Amino acid sequence: MSAHHQLANASTPAPAPRRKSLQALRRILRRPQRFSRNKVLPAAAPSPKSEESKELGGTGDISGAVNILLGDSSAAVAPAPATVTPTAAAAPSAPLSPSAPLRVGYLCAEPLVWRSSSDGSLKALPPVQRHQGGELALLKTVLGRAPARVRLRAEPCATVAALRSLLTAGCDVVHYTGHGVRGALTFELEGRAELDVCTEETLERLVAAGGHRTKVVFLAACDSERPGKSLARAGIPHVVCVRAGARLSDRTARAFAEQFYDALCRGKTVKEAFDVATAVDENGAYLLLPAGACYKHDTVICDRPSEESQGAQIETPRLCPVRGPAPPERLAGRNDAVAEVVRLIGFERRRCVTVRGARGVGKTAVARAAAAFLADRGNLDVVCEVALGDVQTNASYEDYFGLSPARRDDAVQRRIERRLVTVLADALEALSGSPRTPRARRVQDRTAITESPDALVKALASERRCLLVADGVTAENRVAVRRIATRLLAAAPALSVVTTGRVELSAGDLGERVVDLGPLEAASMAELLTELAPRRLSSAEMLDGGDASPYSPGAALSFDRPFSPPAALLGGDVRAFKAFGRHPAVVALRGNCSAAVKFAPELKRPLRHHQALAAAARAAVVEADNEASVGSSWDWACRAMSA
Repeated sequence: MSAHHQLANASTPAPAPRRKSLQALRRILRRPQRFSRNKVLPAAAPSPKSEESKELGGTGDISGAVNILLGDSSAAVAPAPATVTPTAAAAPSAPLSPSAPLRVGYLCAEPLVWRSSSDGSLKALPPVQRHQGGELALLKTVLGRAPARVRLRAEPCATVAALRSLLTAGCDVVHYTGHGVRGALTFELEGRAELDVCTEETLERLVAAGGHRTKVVFLAACDSERPGKSLARAGIPHVVCVRAGARLSDRTARAFAEQFYDALCRGKTVKEAFDVATAVDENGAYLLLPAGACYKHDTVICDRPSEESQGAQIETPRLCPVRGPAPPERLAGRNDAVAEVVRLIGFERRRCVTVRGARGVGKTAVARAAAAFLADRGNLDVVCEVALGDVQTNASYEDYFGLSPARRDDAVQRRIERRLVTVLADALEALSGSPRTPRARRVQDRTAITESPDALVKALASERRCLLVADGVTAENRVAVRRIATRLLAAAPALSVVTTGRVELSAGDLGERVVDLGPLEAASMAELLTELAPRRLSSAEMLDGGDASPYSPGAALSFDRPFSPPAALLGGDVRAFKAFGRHPAVVALRGNCSAAVKFAPELKRPLRHHQALAAAARAAVVEADNEASVGSSWDWACRAMSA
């Protein structure tokens, strides 16, 4: 029986002073609540009730005090304390409700760049995790096999507002992954891919505003001790963080998180789960806060329920239903360009963006990386890519060059539209869930369609945010692409177009913005080659034979803020990369990413073979240029006629 009914059915009413009741309510609200989530505690022997308990109806429930506060006359009385036997307490009259699930919130802040406050330029940041989404997949696996009801909620974009949302939603556990800096946590600026900073004072305010139900905060970030202490001061009972100055590898972080959550979901206390995970922490990087003898951390966060309540409910971000080709796993030296495209599309809402550059500098990779970044954060519903480099007319080369410029553009436009219809129709089939026809028949059917793709685009972007990537704009097909883009953007207000090529569309009426790509810098080229090499290149080998002049890693990255980033943010041995960047083979590549891909197998030999590696690099550049040339029919024909 609730306190309200006990108070209403009392037979000997006695008035209670209103002021005294309010004071009792305040004292009870300040008192820490001791409860167990998933089990019934054994009944204790009856003890004398305190004055607070007598005034509030003789129970631990505050509903009686709420009734008094609201002025309910029937509840403004206190019944005589009733004697409850242990047997009666152990056998409730109503069946127990199923245990509440363990609510876990996940945040992974992966900004691409940070903006210098001195000149406003964008500086690249290394990736937080080597494999995109690897940690989230690990948590899904661990929590999915846990013998308890678990609800995992992953925010698509790790902003400060997303952290506030997890705290106010009442998550029992909040897991954060990101770059650690001294005295702050890093987040993303929504729609910009830029770094945002949450200081200790901001963290304390967020917890005070809505983090009263959160029991555990896991900070998987280097140098997160000070932010962890601020969370502990704000009232978080258990905080797992990384010691100041400690280095945290991806392997150790994944192993520690796996062991910690597996033990926690199996009914271990926070201290026991931390001790189990410490066995894989070779360097002793992790801390459990608050520290001290008075903090035992013997709280059980997730008791093991009955067998019928097993299972995990995963609330991951809504993935983009239709996505284009996957971006490269490693994009060295192009984070600033990717962030610029993301900012133009996601923040400024530009509908026409061109990534311009020479052959092989990574235009396609930048466009795909930007599209994937926006899709992963829920900013896009459909991503389509159409390759224009090998588009040609049905006429022969002689007939083609005999046409007038207007008729040439019309012929190219018809050919591009046929290809675009195929891409858009495939996207519609994927969205509708209809069974896909064999590719041969599908291509045959699409080729017979002479209808313009306007209707398909309108059907795609009626209620969805779409991005069309047109890869391979040249001087020969620019007019046709601009004409098609104008029609498509007018037909679908929710559509955006990103083009890549050596030339821009010159579409000022569409609000076109151009992002120029130059040759890849030497240090970035060296970093790319180390990722592509068939063997591991050590820092000592990269320094051998190169310019080993003293270089301060701390000067490579400065936030122009009161705090400074740790060396882990630099993403490797900067001194070695700079020395390797002056290697004759790297210089011979001339910042060409396509040539670097072709040259990478040559790194199976030692780097001291300067002449042989330089010759192989020059051959890779020539091969990449020749392949890019024959990719476009018009360019091949022009070269043949001018030869």
